[in-house]
Amino acid sequence: VRAYAFSPPRGLLSKSLYEYSKDFIVSLILGMDVIPRLSVTNMEDLKRRILRVIANCNKPKYKILLHGCWYGLFGGSPDNSPTELDEGNQGALTQPLLGEQSLLTRCSPGYSSSDSPLDSPTKYPPLYPPGRIIHLEEESGSGRFGCCSAARYRARWAHEAEFGKILIGPKM
Repeated sequence: VRAYAFSPPRGLLSKSLYEYSKDFIVSLILGMDVIPRLSVTNMEDLKRRILRVIANCNKPKYKILLHGCWYGLFGGSPDNSPTELDEGNQGALTQPLLGEQSLLTRCSPGYSSSDSPLDSPTKYPPLYPPGRIIHLEEESGSGRFGCCSAARYRARWAHEAEFGKILIGPKM
């Protein structure tokens, strides 16, 4: 029996079952796909990283949200995107909506100011993706948006530890 898994979720198998599945399962993962990185511990790590970035960010949150939406809808640079608040009173908008202390002192069961993704003990057993992993990565310089150019990919064997963190990027 041979099985091929296309972008399987990370949190499926115990360590022993993961080792056993290497004999008959091959998983294919494309780029920074989020599904093969999904697990409870990775989601908690992502939550802690996002909260830390929000707490330490000095930009107004409305600008971050509008720029992200602009990029998601239209691509390109969001710096020239129009906003309704550009001409208004921005004095109060230059401060972060959530200060670090108010964010960190809220009652969140999975986050405290001393939490760090690297040193916080996990409450869940580690889970692994099935089988051996082939990672398909887009080669640099191959364009997706050119009218006549097609994206080029390279395949390589990857270790499961490479998918132990959820990555955020424009090519997710």
